[in-house]
Amino acid sequence: KPKEISTAVQRAFPDIAWLSLNLRGSTAVIELREILPQSQPESTAPQHIVAAKAGQIKIMEVYYGSREAGPNQAVPAGAILAGGIVQNADEGSRLVHAEAYVVARTSIACQAAAARREEAAQLTVAKTHYTLRFLRFRIPIGPKPKHLAASLTFNDAFIWSPTGREMPIALERTSYLSLTTQQRSKNDRQLRLTAAAAFFNQEYTVLRAAQVLRQDLEINLGESACNVLLRGSAYENIGLPKALE
Repeated sequence: KPKEISTAVQRAFPDIAWLSLNLRGSTAVIELREILPQSQPESTAPQHIVAAKAGQIKIMEVYYGSREAGPNQAVPAGAILAGGIVQNADEGSRLVHAEAYVVARTSIACQAAAARREEAAQLTVAKTHYTLRFLRFRIPIGPKPKHLAASLTFNDAFIWSPTGREMPIALERTSYLSLTTQQRSKNDRQLRLTAAAAFFNQEYTVLRAAQVLRQDLEINLGESACNVLLRGSAYENIGLPKALE
C-alpha cells in the first residue's frame, strides 16, 4: 500500500522529513522533502507561514499548523497560508510552530542596467630603476626614486649569459606602478555585454530557486545607458515564516 511504503521509506532514510506516494493509473508519483542540515537548532517559537509574494497556489503541503489556503487559490503578499494558532477540540486554542511547503505561480521581474561612461582603473609605470647584481654585491644604476607615490612595485631580473651559460651577473629592474582612475566610454557592443553580465548575475540571484514558465526580455540601448528588463511568470516557493506577535 502507498501509505505503508511511505512510512517504510521514511524509517529507512532519516534524512527524509516527508514523503507522499500516489498511484495514477500505472504511474507512481512520489513527492518528498529532505531535512536540511542546520548549524543551529531550529527554533520552535510560534509562527505563521505567510505568502512572501502574491500568486496562485499550485502545491500546498501543511506539515504543522492550521491550513488557511489551498491549491488554485489566489493569495496576496502577506496572506496567512498555514496558521500558528490551532483550534483544540474543546474550542480552546494553542500556539504552534507552523510548517508548510507552498508553491505558487507568481509574476517575476528582473532588471539590470549599465552606464556608457564609467570610471575605470588604469595601471601605468610611473618610474623604473635598475640595479647591477654581481655575486653578493648590488650596484644601483642612477639615483633611486624617493617619495614616489606608487600603488605597488614589480621586480624582475635579466641574467647575463653571453656564451649560453649563466654568469653571476644580473641586471635587476624595479618598476614603480601607479594606479589611477579615468573616465572611459563603451561602444554599443561593449555596453550590451556589460548590461548582459549585470543582468545574468541579477537573474541568478532572483530566479535561481524558481521554475520559469514564461519570460519576455526587453533590451533598451540609449545614448547614456543600456537597460535589460525581464518580465514573466514562474513557479516559486512563497512560504515565509513569520513570528506571531
